[in-house]
Amino acid sequence: MQMFQFALPIGWQELSAIATTIAVVVALWANRKTTVQMKDTLRAQEQSKNIELFDKRVKIIHNIETDQEVSDLEVQLLFSDQIVAVYREFKELKLKKYGYNRDLDTYKFLIDEACINSDEPSPLREIAKAKWMMEQSDFSQDTVAEYESICKENEVSTSYGSYNDEWRTYNYKTISDSIHATQGSIDDCKTKLVTEMTEFVRRSIDSLVKKGI
Repeated sequence: MQMFQFALPIGWQELSAIATTIAVVVALWANRKTTVQMKDTLRAQEQSKNIELFDKRVKIIHNIETDQEVSDLEVQLLFSDQIVAVYREFKELKLKKYGYNRDLDTYKFLIDEACINSDEPSPLREIAKAKWMMEQSDFSQDTVAEYESICKENEVSTSYGSYNDEWRTYNYKTISDSIHATQGSIDDCKTKLVTEMTEFVRRSIDSLVKKGI
């Protein structure tokens, strides 16, 4: 269907109608181009945002793998609640091990102080030797008993370092075993944490690929 009859003489009314129609078509086309450009811009911005989030998450995973500090807030904001719970467990285990290491340092300090005051040789070398013999013998019964006996003989009971004067007994074997066990738990939790974080990042990438971003 023709909108204008060009065979007839064209007057001002017809010219006005033609101009109006052309203006409407141009405006619609311009709006269409603007809409497409806006969509492309938003798509690019969204892609840039997701790439930035990806980089931040990967950096956190790398820092955890290499035992570097990470931001607790970033972990909470960038990962799921389930992963945050595992991360908190990981932090608590590391803090627990730090406490045991401090206990070991306290024990060694007290032993050294006692030996200086009594002018006697420190038993720490003897304890270390007994531990080494036990490990070399693949924890044979007699070497384990010898190690436990030496550690028992050199226990230290004191309120030193306690804020409420609570007495504690420091035993080299007990403290060392606690450090070893906690480190094992840390390693397991770290593996679980890194695995779940990696899977989370992989799923986020898959969702972007499916969306075509």
